Amino acid sequence: MLTFKKILSTIGIGCAKVHTVILQKAVQPGQSLKGEVHIYGGAVEQDIHGVDIDIIVEYYKDEDDSETHHLEYVLGSAQIKGLDSIKIDEEKIYPFEIEIPYHAPLTNANQEISLRTYVHIPFAPDPVEIQPLAVHEPIVETCFNLFAQEGYEFGMGSGMLRFRTHEPDDIPFTQGFILHKWTGNDVLEIKFSFSFEEESVVLNISDHSPFIFSRTNEKDKGEQLKELAKWIQAAT
Repeated sequence: MLTFKKILSTIGIGCAKVHTVILQKAVQPGQSLKGEVHIYGGAVEQDIHGVDIDIIVEYYKDEDDSETHHLEYVLGSAQIKGLDSIKIDEEKIYPFEIEIPYHAPLTNANQEISLRTYVHIPFAPDPVEIQPLAVHEPIVETCFNLFAQEGYEFGMGSGMLRFRTHEPDDIPFTQGFILHKWTGNDVLEIKFSFSFEEESVVLNISDHSPFIFSRTNEKDKGEQLKELAKWIQAAT
């Protein structure tokens, strides 16, 4: 026979709660995200069938009807299985690890990345938590600083994920950046994107050969950054 508290838990009152702890302040493409899922027991004992943890991004697709559609893409995920139950007021902690793919976008003012934790509890609302995740690349930050030193600012929508029509690698979005600089009554515009590999970061600028920055060789990286600084000054 169901108790009154058990009945309340089936509509979400007094049921288990979830909180996910991210163990890194930020992660880079190619690194592993490490964290812990904390599940807190409620007013009654409840069975737990599993936990899903997903890294999700939204990208935007402009349709012919002038509407903009928000679509979701899962960058990586982890599952915690073989769980039993959570007792009244009990806390259980489950570690997890998710690899950040090299095609992961970077977080910025116009683009968020989220970590979504979903706990499967039968006969009750499933606890869900969504929190922001920071994905950065130090080399990219250095490149942005070089542009900023010459007076460039981010354009509207810069860094936002957009739908792309050609998907040879099954990645449905692209992340491009636009920088503007006013010179009198004229405005200079630079469009570029980044791609990431295990040992390098590639800066692709429109109408220019790529700049390739080493992730492992500080000397080579420094020389390429100097070349980029010279190019920015010349373009200005």
